[in-house]
This record gives sequence, C-alpha cells and structure tokens, in this order.
Amino acid sequence: MNVNLFNVGFSTDSDDQIYTDFNLQSVLWFTLGSEQYAIKVDEVKTVIDEFTITPMPNVPRFVHGILNLRGTIIPIIDLKQMFQMPRNEDESYMIVVLHVPELDNIDVGIIVDKVNEVLDIDFSSLQDPPPSLSGLGAEYVVGMHKTASNVLIVVDMVRVIQIAREMVQKYA
Repeated sequence: MNVNLFNVGFSTDSDDQIYTDFNLQSVLWFTLGSEQYAIKVDEVKTVIDEFTITPMPNVPRFVHGILNLRGTIIPIIDLKQMFQMPRNEDESYMIVVLHVPELDNIDVGIIVDKVNEVLDIDFSSLQDPPPSLSGLGAEYVVGMHKTASNVLIVVDMVRVIQIAREMVQKYA
C-alpha cells in the first residue's frame, strides 16, 4: 500500500486549520524605547517611514497630528506619549497605519520607534501581565509572549484607540 504522508488527514485548508487548532495569530513586533510590543497583523494597513505630519491645535499631547495618506486624512497617535514614556525630540520613528473595523472602520496611525518583524504566536499560551501592571496599562494589554531573547507585550489596539477617543472627547 502506497500512502502519501503529506496528504493524510489534511484538507486544502490545512494551514488555516493549524492556525485555528493552535490559536496561532500573526503579530507585528515593534519597539518603543527599550520595550517590545506586538499587535495583530490583521489590524495593520501599512507601515511608513517617510511622511509629513501636520500638527493639530488643542488636542491632547499624545495626538501627534494628522497625516495625508493617499488622499485620506489619518490621525496619528504617539504611543510613547500615550503610554507615558519619554521621547527624545531627535528620535527617528515609523508610523504603523491601522484599519479598525470595530470602530466605525477608521484608519489611525501609531508612532513606533522601530518595526522588527512579523511573528506567528499562539494566543492560548500568552501569559497574563504582572499584577504590578494596573490601571490604564492593564486595560490594553492582551498578554505577554516570550521569545528566545525578549518578552513581547501584546497590545489590544482596538482598546487603545477607544481609550484615546475617550480622552480626546474629554479634552474637547
């Protein structure tokens, strides 16, 4: 009997099934200062490293301004400011543009120091954040993921953007 081991028990959607069975999700790994973060790739529309941001008056400090991306005006959130991390004025950074269907299909840009790579991680093996992380921080952390050399903080960007919207509305 000749059996092809590569086809036994697998359908044409085997990769999708593996991702479902193991709760694997692709994440974008990025850096803010010395900390490592990750967000779901399916939220990412594009990453840009050359841009012009137009400042906006009378907005909270974490709203860095707006960006004209191919005719679409996109608000830009500085995650370091929002997460209350120091930013040096001469630092270079990148913008990750997110599309958020859960929030009226809006596009929002977030400022990150560096985009590292895309990883597949098992969300069922995420560790809870430490108990010392409380208040605002705990609201947007999905969990922690260990790599060989780092610990990634997996962020719920939908929740971060919801919090940002609430803060902007209180500010106005």
